[in-house]
Amino acid sequence: MKRSSLTMFFFVFGLLAIGILPSCDEGDTCDEDVEDDHTGDDDDAGDDDDDVEPSYSGLIPGPGEPGFDEALEAKAQRYAQQYHGICTVPTGMFLEAFIPDPSHRALVEDWLENSDPEQGFEEYTGVPLYDIVERYGQYGDTGAFGGVAALGVACRYALARDGADPTAGDPDVLREHVLGIMEMLHIDIAITGVPGRMARGIRPLDTPGYIPETFPLFDPQGNPQPDPKRITWREDNSGLFPDYIWEDDISKDQLNGYILAMGVVWDVVADDPDISQEAKQRLKEDAASLGDMLLEMAPETGLPLCIRDADGRLTNHHDLHPREIEGLVLPPGLGNGFNAVMSLGMLKTIAFITGEQRFKDHFHYFLSGENFPKYVDQTFRFTYTGPYTNWSNINMAYSAIYPLLRYEADPGIFAFWQQVLERDIWHSYFPGWDVAAGGQAYFALIYAAYAPDGTDCEAAAQAASDLAGFPDPPSWDRTVINCSDEEIAAGFCIAVDGETGLELAGLHLGGDFIPFIGHNDTLQAVDPVPRHVRPDSNFHWRLSPHKVNGEGSDRLNPGGDFHGVYWLGRYLRAADNPRANVSEHAW
Repeated sequence: MKRSSLTMFFFVFGLLAIGILPSCDEGDTCDEDVEDDHTGDDDDAGDDDDDVEPSYSGLIPGPGEPGFDEALEAKAQRYAQQYHGICTVPTGMFLEAFIPDPSHRALVEDWLENSDPEQGFEEYTGVPLYDIVERYGQYGDTGAFGGVAALGVACRYALARDGADPTAGDPDVLREHVLGIMEMLHIDIAITGVPGRMARGIRPLDTPGYIPETFPLFDPQGNPQPDPKRITWREDNSGLFPDYIWEDDISKDQLNGYILAMGVVWDVVADDPDISQEAKQRLKEDAASLGDMLLEMAPETGLPLCIRDADGRLTNHHDLHPREIEGLVLPPGLGNGFNAVMSLGMLKTIAFITGEQRFKDHFHYFLSGENFPKYVDQTFRFTYTGPYTNWSNINMAYSAIYPLLRYEADPGIFAFWQQVLERDIWHSYFPGWDVAAGGQAYFALIYAAYAPDGTDCEAAAQAASDLAGFPDPPSWDRTVINCSDEEIAAGFCIAVDGETGLELAGLHLGGDFIPFIGHNDTLQAVDPVPRHVRPDSNFHWRLSPHKVNGEGSDRLNPGGDFHGVYWLGRYLRAADNPRANVSEHAW
């Protein structure tokens, strides 16, 4: 939740107070049995069938399953080749690569079109990778973007390892990708030199491109620097990783993504005999250190659930407690549902990984003792703000609710989160401007897997259709201008395919068209723009599906958005039992 969240919070409460918007008590979306305790059994939760093994296939069908799309799988194999062969090479997780030379871009295209999907770039071309990559980017967004990609890495490995999908790949190769994520997550924490503090991003010093200047955590007088606090590159503070630098001032979207990655990796490696106990124990210890940091009481706010940096200061976007919004502590009874879901999702995941009772106890204390669900019921649905929605917040919301569903063993709590998923972030008070309107496969798959009545086949089909519209790799960052200035003035455009009509969102007043300009000055269509004509992105799930125009660059978009979601869809199951996609390790 970014700068505009405070204004939106009080705007929403104003509308509630004067009755323009209905409160949570209206209608049947706030089931009283679930709302009252959030911990008890619920006859509507599907728990009578908990022990029944359903007949199922993947939400995105694999080979031999009805509806298998061979072309989509071929596209997924090439996205995986691009992602691991170029974009994760420096750190093991998500980065974008800038390749400006046309001859070098031609090498990438030849490699992805004609090589074996398991073949690396250097092996096929004979050219060192760092000779063609001018620089890498988005080190500081590895958590938010790479966490979703880690879903695909872990799920693809599990499918191959367990023999559930013979086309997923070589499990020995895929295991190395999982271990690479585990290694990076550990470095992200250890390099700060302070237990429980996590880097926003890390960078090996041998990667191509300009190396930014670094600053010590403290000035000669022992004061944290810079002042005021801002994102700053630091040298290794642990003495263990002298060949790396790291970026501080981690924000909650990055931490949310890193903890998501930790959880999905643990979900598939917990019982894996081919992953060393040392690696597993290290992941558990790293997760516990983050949990301890979140449970520290912050003297600045008088609240726990704050993100603290290695320099001793709270990070700029540190607030995870529902009673804090960007430094403002709200009075008791008033809270931010978005923060409640984020913090509970993180604590659920940390307890899931560590198995430690203290984290489970704190999770239940915040759930029941402080009644965080009350704040969810109050305001979480207003993560959507119509054409002004910040879709990065929607991405965070889905990445936070996934572990609350996947790792929840209690049928009553599970049913509550299903209700929240459907009521607050699948639908919204802005019909046509929510995920149910289409165009965002990541969110559609999570809803399809955890819909209250079992698999929502329409949502699963929506996700598959969205993925099918992605361009074939390599995923260059193209200029896509669907709407010219003349068309914008008229409020209607013909897209770059020469066929698709796009009605722009806005008002016709006195013969003039006034467009609604959304988050980040985005010009948008009334309906989600079909994927095949939608502008490109380095991470699609954070951008409005209504966006019509986009300028290109010499960037190779990583494709981690596609990779993560496709293999998640192959891993999650279609079943009548709503609890079919709860982890076997759920607590």
